Amino acid sequence: MHWAFAASSASGLRVNFGSMTKSYHAGHAAMVGVLAAQLAEKGFNASPVALEGHEGFAKVFGYDGDLSSMARSLGNDYALNGLLLKLYPSCGGTHSAVDAILNLRNQLHTRLQDVAEIEVRVTPNTFNVLFHHNPQTPLEAKFSMEFCISAALAFGHLELRSSRKSAFLTLR
Repeated sequence: MHWAFAASSASGLRVNFGSMTKSYHAGHAAMVGVLAAQLAEKGFNASPVALEGHEGFAKVFGYDGDLSSMARSLGNDYALNGLLLKLYPSCGGTHSAVDAILNLRNQLHTRLQDVAEIEVRVTPNTFNVLFHHNPQTPLEAKFSMEFCISAALAFGHLELRSSRKSAFLTLR
């Protein structure tokens, strides 16, 4: 029942995107998963309905659906059906726009100084994640559509050092 213990250690808030804590979310989740498995191996117990119970994970976080089939499958072996690698060191919500800008840059031989305005259309939820419109740090830049497409257009690539250039680029 290591999953029951792990469910009690859930974390990760979008408000922390663009800070060191965003990277901590994944590391913390992995750490807690390993710890939960180790504790379960040593006999540490938890509620068998920690996910779907009356005061369980799902109810506390607002999910009212039936989790019983998911809970029964926990502990089984799983296989990855492919692995998605991120092409850029930025939020996945920027990747399509960065690809488009890089393609246009290469096809049209466009430079940043040649562009007066860029319009990017995305789903409304995308900007719930990409909310750093005027990034002040490299970590915030990873969650800024404006920065990512400007840097890609200016430098012809998007990599970690793009956010360390002398000045952040902005769109007008």
